[in-house]
Amino acid sequence: MSSADNDGLALLEGFPDPVIRYEKTDEGRIVQWANDRATALFGSVAAEGQPLTATIESFEVLTETEPLVGPEGEVVAEYETAAATKTFRIRWASDGTNEPATGVVVFTDVTAAVAKGRDDQTDAPSDPTVEQVVHVLSHDLRNPLEVAELRLEAARETGEAVHFEKVTLALDRIEALIEDLRTIAKGDVIVTSTAPVALEEVARNAWSTVQTGPASLEVDGAVTIEADEDRLRQALENAFRNSVEHAGEGVTVRVGPISDGDGFYVADDGPGIPSDRRDTVFEPGVSAREGGTGLGLTIIDRIATAHGWSITIADAADGGLRLEFREGTVHD
Repeated sequence: MSSADNDGLALLEGFPDPVIRYEKTDEGRIVQWANDRATALFGSVAAEGQPLTATIESFEVLTETEPLVGPEGEVVAEYETAAATKTFRIRWASDGTNEPATGVVVFTDVTAAVAKGRDDQTDAPSDPTVEQVVHVLSHDLRNPLEVAELRLEAARETGEAVHFEKVTLALDRIEALIEDLRTIAKGDVIVTSTAPVALEEVARNAWSTVQTGPASLEVDGAVTIEADEDRLRQALENAFRNSVEHAGEGVTVRVGPISDGDGFYVADDGPGIPSDRRDTVFEPGVSAREGGTGLGLTIIDRIATAHGWSITIADAADGGLRLEFREGTVHD
């Protein structure tokens, strides 16, 4: 197991709800790991190597949705403990990009909310959802991990120092993302402070930690943005990855200020997004690519919202995708 995986498990161990991590095999979903809260609640059925269905079948599901159907979802169910019957919201999210596929199930106790007649979706404890944690663990960490793996392989073959330097940069980025996850897990806001940052510098740094192959980056003009630099970089990394995955390795990505001075854009020369799909692409799990996580644009949208920016999809000059970020503070 990689150090990033170990850090991810350490984060989930501190999660306020019972959490089970599973591995999808030919025999079904098998428990790979459970935090202490899950072990205390479920006992031996949550032990490593046990079928995940053994835990799920101990609940009486109150919603029409069937548990564990699809890569992610949620159901409301009752569980009989030694002391009383409790109501839980069971949520699951899987990463289909791994081989074998892995995922996480979280069990949130909403008994008090249901007893008071409140909606369990809005009045459950305000702790961050497991999707926020799993999505970043399975999606954002893939960017620098892929760079580190390829650069390390190149370093072994050539011995050139530049490859080791890139591995170091990628590992630094992984560490920063894990720190971000710890911040999210504590319930802190996604953007805590902003400052003037050079868009070109942040864009080129973000480009260096995404596996872009023969794709190219062009920055049109110098502009300074009022932003949280780490979050802006995270948004750009996801935008770049989205372009490479959907438009192909030979894509050209452009970043620059919007002509009216009201924000900035990220554009590519790929196929773009049809107008009838633009209303849904920011929703979690929506992806035009088979096997895609459908999280890249969601993460971008959330970071933009946290900054107070609006984000829209337009056609690039050459027909590709153009993301426009507006209402941010742009310095001349």
